[in-house]
Amino acid sequence: MSLTKSLRGIIILAAFLLVGPFVLHYSVAQDEQPLTYEQQQARNSAWLVSAAPQGGSLEWTQPGFDDAAWTTAQGGYFEDGVSAANAELMGWPNAEAEWIWSGYASEVYFRRRFGLPRRLIDEDERQEKVYVWLTANDDYIFYVNGQEVDRDEVGDDDWQETAGPLDVTEYLQVGDNVFAVWSRNDLKEDPNNYGLRFHAEYRLIGEGGESVPTTVITDTGGC
Repeated sequence: MSLTKSLRGIIILAAFLLVGPFVLHYSVAQDEQPLTYEQQQARNSAWLVSAAPQGGSLEWTQPGFDDAAWTTAQGGYFEDGVSAANAELMGWPNAEAEWIWSGYASEVYFRRRFGLPRRLIDEDERQEKVYVWLTANDDYIFYVNGQEVDRDEVGDDDWQETAGPLDVTEYLQVGDNVFAVWSRNDLKEDPNNYGLRFHAEYRLIGEGGESVPTTVITDTGGC
């Protein structure tokens, strides 16, 4: 009798181990509604934003940060029109880049993940470089893989000027990388004009000079 009960317990336990994971996965999937493959791919190639990142002070600037709760960036806004704002920028390299933001938030955190499959070439005859241009209305701090690269002086109101080209090659690593930007807009003084504009490109520099630049990341989410 004791053996029968033990055997029955073993069978029940085995059944749970086989079926349990599928039941648990189904329950989680129903609650969280996981993204489809297409939605996940679109998310991976987009700027993600948050008004209040979790974790430590600069964890959100690093590749391993969990940004699953972040949303994709929306278009920035300028009362005179985006095209007018684009035309006013000095030194901007890419006319197709767009202003991005997150709703009407005055302070926004941006993340853009991307992969680097190999180490960039750094030889006497040729070098591979990645350059970044950015501007924001009003202020920003720009990070690459957790390292601060550039910042706009708070309150100087020079958003029409472009920062760059910034050589970010030394900050990159093989595998996962992330561009991260903190940006702030003074909605009290400037409630109808806000946005971040960002562009990154790859260049091969050799004996013949610079090749035709190739876009890596823009704030339209393309790469």
